[in-house]
Amino acid sequence: MKWATRNPTKYESLHNLIITKVKLFYIHLKIKG
Repeated sequence: MKWATRNPTKYESLHNLIITKVKLFYIHLKIKG
């Protein structure tokens, strides 16, 4: 996470977006399966 400190606005927002999507997808799979 060293690269996130250089440009937090760009990378952190994208990183958080990916994490939330993955978490929602994982929860969705857990509920279905």
